[in-house]
Amino acid sequence: MPIPDPPEASPSPIGAIVALFRQLHSQLRSELEGMGVAELNWAPAEGANSTAVVVTHLLGSEAESVGILAGQDVSRDRDAEFRPGRASLATLMDLIDAADASLATLASSPSERLDEWLSLPTLAPEEVRPGLTWLLGNYGHAREHLGEIQLTRQLYRSRGRQPRVSLHIEGVLIDCLDLDRQCAFWIQALDFEMIGQGPSGGYLLAAKNRVGPTLGLMPSTEAKVGKNRVHLDLRPADQELEVRRLEAIGARSVDIGQVGRTWVVMADPESNEFCVLRGSSGAGASNPEDVAG
Repeated sequence: MPIPDPPEASPSPIGAIVALFRQLHSQLRSELEGMGVAELNWAPAEGANSTAVVVTHLLGSEAESVGILAGQDVSRDRDAEFRPGRASLATLMDLIDAADASLATLASSPSERLDEWLSLPTLAPEEVRPGLTWLLGNYGHAREHLGEIQLTRQLYRSRGRQPRVSLHIEGVLIDCLDLDRQCAFWIQALDFEMIGQGPSGGYLLAAKNRVGPTLGLMPSTEAKVGKNRVHLDLRPADQELEVRRLEAIGARSVDIGQVGRTWVVMADPESNEFCVLRGSSGAGASNPEDVAG
């Protein structure tokens, strides 16, 4: 919260509270300055409130508390404050000016009003509190909504600058001459299971807990030529143990010039290369030197 402006003289308790509300009004004007109708009435999500609605509600609540303390007749339609509309900047500034006028009336009220037990029109009659409690509670309420206004403004003005990326890697596909042989190998290699068959006759494999990308095996009549442009990096718990296991089920180690690397390059039964990285106990996925490439 900003430091309150210093008073011209030693203020009364009511005077000190009035100074805080006036400072809040000044911040409201500053936040609203330059906003057009579209921005004022934009809501960041379904069920959220626009800046115009929040300002209207904030000042409506303040007018109720301040008016009661100032001895004014108060009438408030709280539900109406939340109805979306097409409020203009001028309309909202007029509401702030009216709130300033109510503060001027409150400032001339005797401080004893702070000790009087009062009720608010929008609450049940038995909800009675000292005037000071209503004012301080309302000031805190207004501060919360000021933060909401500031956040809504930031969200509105950042739209389109950083579009949300919704893409993620769903699966990896491998072309296969012998689908059944490749399926058997990769099921054993990754402890996957076949979860479906595609329209082209391919097999879809996935982890048994369905966590992580799927592996699609696609039928092809063309044999692999040259080095893969895309390959899998597999992280074992124990690299040496997994390399021996993979060799036992049909993989083989291959040499593509990877001298002095921490990973082992292997190939599946149809010569598709993949890498077995060093064991997870000594690895960090965020370390570029630990990723085969």
